[in-house]
Amino acid sequence: MVERSVCREGAALILRQNGGNGMDGFRNWTVTVDGQPHEVGIRFGLFRATVHVDGERRAAKSKNQFVRVIDEDLSVDGKDIRITAMGNSVDVAVDGVYLRSGKPYVPMSLIPVWATVMIPVLMATGLLLFGVLGFALGLLAGVLALHRSLPISGKSRLPLCGAIYAVTLVIQLVGGIYSQGWL
Repeated sequence: MVERSVCREGAALILRQNGGNGMDGFRNWTVTVDGQPHEVGIRFGLFRATVHVDGERRAAKSKNQFVRVIDEDLSVDGKDIRITAMGNSVDVAVDGVYLRSGKPYVPMSLIPVWATVMIPVLMATGLLLFGVLGFALGLLAGVLALHRSLPISGKSRLPLCGAIYAVTLVIQLVGGIYSQGWL
């Protein structure tokens, strides 16, 4: 159980993760604002997710076709609470600070278009060059690059992601040449 207390603008705020390790597709937190407890959470299905505040549920739409990328606003009693998810990594941000890491909140809308486009490009080149193994490698590398593409403190993440793409393409090419017996 994770518990963190935050005091901002005279209002006490306590976050407690109530369980749900994510393996069952459900994560749940109790948010106490000014002494009033509220339950917030997210539940993942096969193709969709739902978020809830105090039992009131609504659909959460992924912002990416290939990887689950969710950024939902759940304001509770005037507090800005956001549930973010990228793949299986889920975190709650309160007043611009993530609960797990303590780092500043970065909107998922800042994921660059090139990072999203590179996922199917890497999957297709992997499939063409190296078969199913290349496809899986392209998917994994694309997801890794997508995770690393969010700009942190204004710095461009293109060089790091470009290196991930280049290494993946070289591995796919060498693997494809080797699997064809050309080497």
